[in-house]
Amino acid sequence: MGFDELGREILHTAFGDVKRITAEADAEEKRILGAAEAERARLIDSAKAEAAAAAAAERGERLAAARLTGRTAVAKEKEALVARVVDGVREKLYGVVDTDRYAKLLNSLVEDGVAEAGRGATVRVNARDKKKLKRFADAKVGESVGIAGGAVITSADGRVTVRNTLEGLFEERVDAVRACASEALFKGGDE
Repeated sequence: MGFDELGREILHTAFGDVKRITAEADAEEKRILGAAEAERARLIDSAKAEAAAAAAAERGERLAAARLTGRTAVAKEKEALVARVVDGVREKLYGVVDTDRYAKLLNSLVEDGVAEAGRGATVRVNARDKKKLKRFADAKVGESVGIAGGAVITSADGRVTVRNTLEGLFEERVDAVRACASEALFKGGDE
């Protein structure tokens, strides 16, 4: 075997090695590219799933916020409606001063207050109501006071003050009026 033959054999072996290494490299490249493509597909699917979950969560949060905003608006409107009814009831009560029966109510409130405050009490009413008062043996009429109706009665020593005013009577019952108005307006509703 000569030098030429040896060179050809080496070249032939080297060429076979190059083919084998190239084939192995191509196979490794395909395997790596396949694995990369599989990882890319997995990452895309994962990103899509995360995006869908995030979108669903965002949609849920927005729906919950919209429901809360809606419920708040409905509650405010209901409260405003109840407040208008309560104001209407208050105005009707204050309107009693223009009726024939008011003088009797006023004098009854004064009698109750004088009984509580004691002899020598001072009765104060608004200027309009002074002429509607009857005379009380145990009390005197004082200066006018700025109230819608009723009376403020003070004991002779000033220690006891009885506020039998229309405002006071209404405020004592405002919660019951509010509950009654709410029941009448929203009975059977889903509050």
